[in-house]
Amino acid sequence: MSSLLLLFCVGVFVCVVLYNLIRNAINNSKLAWELEEIKELLKAMQPAQAPAPSTEPLVQPIVEGVDTYPCPVCGSAVPNHSKHCPSCGLELAD
Repeated sequence: MSSLLLLFCVGVFVCVVLYNLIRNAINNSKLAWELEEIKELLKAMQPAQAPAPSTEPLVQPIVEGVDTYPCPVCGSAVPNHSKHCPSCGLELAD
């Protein structure tokens, strides 16, 4: 019985050592370094978050004879038939 327990403990120890060796080899490899560099480049390429909408509405020219309503985001005049706000590009529901 004690020999089985000893064999089990040795097996667990060997697995832990091999796991740590493989993990360290992967983390220190050139591939891991290159992937980390690519990840940093992609983060740098991401566009900055859009600024918060201004509390002051943008002024859009109102076309005579066309019914408009204010955009819920920027407050610009949006023609009733429009699917997008002409100022901020918000996609509007039908």
